[in-house]
Amino acid sequence: MRSVSGSCVKVSTDCGASDWWAMPTANQGNFLAFERGQQSLGWLASRRKGHIMEWNSLTTTARGRNVKAESGWGMERGKEEEEQWENSDRGKRGTVSMTARSRGSGQTRSGGSSAAISTTSRGEIETIVGKSDAARVEARTRVDVLAEALPYMQRFHGKTIVVKYGGAAMKDESLKADVIKDLVLLTCIGVRPVLVHGGGPEINQWLKKLGIQSEFRNGLRVTDGATMEVVEMVLVGKVNKSIVSLINKAGGSGVGMCGKDAGLITARALDESLGFVGEVASMDPTVLTELVADGRIPVVASVAADLSGQAYNINADAVAGELAAALKAEKLILMTDVPGVMRDSKDIASLIKEVDVEGARDLMAEGVVSGGMIPKVECCIRALTKGVKKAHIIDGRAPHSLLLELLTDQGAGTMIAH
Repeated sequence: MRSVSGSCVKVSTDCGASDWWAMPTANQGNFLAFERGQQSLGWLASRRKGHIMEWNSLTTTARGRNVKAESGWGMERGKEEEEQWENSDRGKRGTVSMTARSRGSGQTRSGGSSAAISTTSRGEIETIVGKSDAARVEARTRVDVLAEALPYMQRFHGKTIVVKYGGAAMKDESLKADVIKDLVLLTCIGVRPVLVHGGGPEINQWLKKLGIQSEFRNGLRVTDGATMEVVEMVLVGKVNKSIVSLINKAGGSGVGMCGKDAGLITARALDESLGFVGEVASMDPTVLTELVADGRIPVVASVAADLSGQAYNINADAVAGELAAALKAEKLILMTDVPGVMRDSKDIASLIKEVDVEGARDLMAEGVVSGGMIPKVECCIRALTKGVKKAHIIDGRAPHSLLLELLTDQGAGTMIAH
């Protein structure tokens, strides 16, 4: 080991078995004592006076540029760990490459698994962040995640899921990119996603640009002829094609459509006083079945026509629920701007992670489910009663919440099941 001085040290090491080790310095009356930090993955180093003798079962002997451990690093006596210190910037930086034999294995660890550990001096104490350790932990974590995901990949392979996409996940570009990549990833592992979207904020922007006033009754937009024309233009012509382009750019195969295409949805008026606000009268999911079987990702805008051809704007949650039922989907997932159903809307700890249909109805009766959450829960209940296996309300603001729900033990948001 080469003597080290100065305030910045760069170390590469594959040694993780030791609790203590020591390093001589240029000053014969000083040495660096290394101790693994209790609250971090790295090491703490203190500059101490004296000569290297015997410390915590580690006996070291200075031999010019080499320091050889006679025992230590948690290994049996005689299993040697040798370090070669090469000074790359005299007095400031260096590199240690280590060749080690693990206990009783006769196998050598070296080379590519080593990584840098940088230190910054704070007076007499230097903190060393163990990047090699951190890298190994990160790699191990990734492998653990894949292992955890495997049974879910097998369970959902070939299964259809319907995702209602909206809220912040549509407005924030980074969140939008996450959702799109997650959908493409799901198709790569054999899951068959169908994406349903609305686009309220975009509609509002364009109505404002065109000087058309919006009126809402009980949370629903009163939609006259002029408004309906803008709604269809924005949802089908702009938002839908934008999502399809992002899917294709991410390596997927998106196909954009609305309820009018291939007779997917037949609409009817929800309430004459609301104008062209509709609901689903009937559905023929044949085109979707063919697309997902071919590895495509259908992207459905919540616009449909009645038997006369009149266009209607339909709530996207309702469309997603009816589609999930018609497709006998494994899951219906509603992406929202809240963590899920909570007993106290201000306390994330009150999140209800799982509830059955009767329990969900009780929550509505008790007033725990209120406001904009009511139609979402009702939508989930309707889908479940029509054959969907599970319904979920998840936070679309959380990165990769879709994958968390589908491929991890923990899941995400609130699950409503039979």
